[in-house]
Amino acid sequence: MQAQKYHSLLSDYMFDLESPHSKINNFYRNNYKAPRFGFIDETYWSPKYTKDGVHQGFYSVTAIILESNKLKEIRDALIDDFGHHYHATDEDQEENIKMLRKIKPYLDLDSSIITVNTFIPFSENKNLSENKKEQARFIRQARNECILTLLKLSQDADNPISHFVIERVKANSENRALDDNRLDRELISQLKDQGIIGNIKLTQRSPKAEHLLWIPDAVAYAVGRTLRYSDYSLYNEISDVINIYDAHTQGYIRLDAKLSPKNKLIQGISSAPIEKLKTEDLINIALGKYVREETAHQYGTSKRTLPPEGSKDGTGLRRAKSQGVQLPIEKQHALDLTIARNNLSSQQQEAITELGNRPSELDAEAQQSLSFLQPMMQKSGVTQTGRSQNNEAPRRGPEPPEQGIEL
Repeated sequence: MQAQKYHSLLSDYMFDLESPHSKINNFYRNNYKAPRFGFIDETYWSPKYTKDGVHQGFYSVTAIILESNKLKEIRDALIDDFGHHYHATDEDQEENIKMLRKIKPYLDLDSSIITVNTFIPFSENKNLSENKKEQARFIRQARNECILTLLKLSQDADNPISHFVIERVKANSENRALDDNRLDRELISQLKDQGIIGNIKLTQRSPKAEHLLWIPDAVAYAVGRTLRYSDYSLYNEISDVINIYDAHTQGYIRLDAKLSPKNKLIQGISSAPIEKLKTEDLINIALGKYVREETAHQYGTSKRTLPPEGSKDGTGLRRAKSQGVQLPIEKQHALDLTIARNNLSSQQQEAITELGNRPSELDAEAQQSLSFLQPMMQKSGVTQTGRSQNNEAPRRGPEPPEQGIEL
């Protein structure tokens, strides 16, 4: 009887899980040949508009990659020290340090991909309810950008990752339209359908079902403490075994690096009259290459730019941002980010409308790139003359693979 309760990827407690938690077992049984798995969690802090100025925000998604033949060993080792519950919190820093020191021997520079977004727009809506909804949409778009970049980096790695366990979050009771579980599934399906990423298998589970989700929770928390409070105490425990990337440029970031004076943002591009811009600039704006400039311009028009709410020192976030702006957003990745956001900024909409007045100046490549924005243009009510009205957006890659998402 005991022999039936063995699987090379499963720990003993997992055989006693009840539904829906027990679905994690089916995921591992169905994908037991996968060489490695990625475990995903996030941390973020929302920007906030106040009478004193605007508090900056950030979003970060962490994937910890573990080889299949180590899953049970690591999981059982965690249980030995932490039992069946762990969650990184402000209240128990000793426990957080204990977890980081426990997992560090299992980590190296190939076992983590962490993406950070430091350019999140803020809502200026004076209506509190509408402000909350709009800011939640901005946060959701930042999450999409981080997940997109994480998945692209995962599949471009020397040892690609195609199987993921992502922490299932509680549904948004105030606004079901922003249910992250559903929106994550829709995002990944869309990225596959557009040929942006290849086939991946993903399941959404709680840490109660998969204790290995404690690892990205602990790492994400350490990164979040650095970005929000400039508290490096946890980050320093693992800084030499994690990789952090800017979600917009895919460039490497070290949160303890010195501030850089270099800045590749194009000054004035977001304040110039749209009709005065060159066609090439308009195409780049339309594709999303200058969304950071648009957000920077928004913050520049506020009374003051402040550290994240609750923080007196914005050094951690400034360091991440200063490294991010050392690189431009590549045009193809800009388009991918726009598709992931599934939304056009105000300046993108204006640029597309103006390009409609210049059809003879658009070459075949530009028209092809702009055609990927069609669904968002229709959703936003943006019109552009001189292009196909076909409702179906084109694909960049081969036909979409099987969905591979387990609820």
